[in-house]
Amino acid sequence: MIQALYQAYLGELFGIRFFQIFEQQATDAKTKRKWQLLIALEERTAALLREYLEARGTTCPQTHQEMEDKALVQATSWQHLCWNELMEALAPWIAGYTNHYRELASQYQAPVMLMVAEHEQAILSFVQLELKQAPSLNPLIEFLERYPANSQHLSGELLSELSSSVTSSPSLKKV
Repeated sequence: MIQALYQAYLGELFGIRFFQIFEQQATDAKTKRKWQLLIALEERTAALLREYLEARGTTCPQTHQEMEDKALVQATSWQHLCWNELMEALAPWIAGYTNHYRELASQYQAPVMLMVAEHEQAILSFVQLELKQAPSLNPLIEFLERYPANSQHLSGELLSELSSSVTSSPSLKKV
């Protein structure tokens, strides 16, 4: 499980850079805010994963050049897309990660893996709502509220609460 969480951590570093590239190019405040919330989601998840992994003896770099390079290549290949085309491109890509981490959450029954799965689901829900031209920020905001910057929620009472809800989480509906 630690290796899967480390790979998820690296994916967050990719996501941070990927979303930053689009945020830097956004020209209107509304679009910038969307990218900023996506970046916040990636940063929060990365911070929580880093703390979890480092507490278990796994060193996590603050940056990872290979992930940043991959993010740049991917973002560059999609920069020409209009907003809806970009959301259409993101949807199946994110759905794959959502399904992968949902399966791992079910397999490991670990709250930290559930958090990663819920993170992916929040992004996927955002993209799906954008494609419907519906209000889309709530899934991102709800994730950030559920997993505050103070990661104490990954231990103690909430850990127990999350353990019992891994397979029954409503936010992990099948894609």
